[in-house]
Amino acid sequence: SVEWSGWESLLLGSKSLKRVMDLVSPSLPYRVRLPIEEVHSTKLQETDSFEFTFDLEKGYSKVDVIQIWSLVERSPVPLRLSVDASSLCEKGVSAVRGLSALLLSWIEILENCPNEKRLQSVSWTFEISLGERVLETISLCRATRGLLNRVRQSFGLSVLPQLEIRGKGNPLDLTWRDPETNLVRCTYQGLGGVLGGVDRLCLPLYSHWNLRGGKPLTLQAVRWSRNIGLLLFRESLLALERDPLRGAGSIEAGTQEVVERVWAEVLNQKSHGDWSTSSLREDLLAHAEKNLREI
Repeated sequence: SVEWSGWESLLLGSKSLKRVMDLVSPSLPYRVRLPIEEVHSTKLQETDSFEFTFDLEKGYSKVDVIQIWSLVERSPVPLRLSVDASSLCEKGVSAVRGLSALLLSWIEILENCPNEKRLQSVSWTFEISLGERVLETISLCRATRGLLNRVRQSFGLSVLPQLEIRGKGNPLDLTWRDPETNLVRCTYQGLGGVLGGVDRLCLPLYSHWNLRGGKPLTLQAVRWSRNIGLLLFRESLLALERDPLRGAGSIEAGTQEVVERVWAEVLNQKSHGDWSTSSLREDLLAHAEKNLREI
């Protein structure tokens, strides 16, 4: 199957990609990611090829949540929804606080579901940020799966389809000087994600900041980014085990530390009666400006 996202979507647009795939290979299964606000303009017969994304950096409204649950009920096929916290981390929010926001957002979305039947018909993808500090990234990825399962159990979703975790490399780890050295940084990000048990890997282009400066996108940069992911996921065989570092003392301790910190923040936010994802997002981005300047 093919998943279109990233540079292909930026160059062609999600709707155009769908038309291209329908023409080139109508029998090939594929999935195109759409922002949650486009749920209002999506036809039911198209929903089998779209994944609707709650982008925590851009934000979303309660109307969007209500609309997506309405579409879930009317859709002839099971839908896939995703919650993206990596975009917050690209603005300077720490990976741990980004994970807290991801869990709180998912809880808010689940709480607004009108009935349990709809919950059981949705597949979920969660996008987290991968850093170049390998051991920290491994602990974060392992903690993410444990925390997601904790939330799932609290809502009684024992038969929910497997939760998919997508690890996305954070471009803030990259430098605009000597961009070729970013290939090593991207490898560290991918290694942490694979050893941490992510299901999908999306690494930034080594020339990310050069593109921001106006330099053209090169196919070589795209190919190298993909090849790093393929080497780590396929040829190294590291991804054959879901949790290859289980039992390692420092990894287990680091994972437990992340779980406790994130869950404490989730409970703290939930204890406030006027809490909402939008208010948390504004608070996180305000505090992130200082981190971004330091980076």
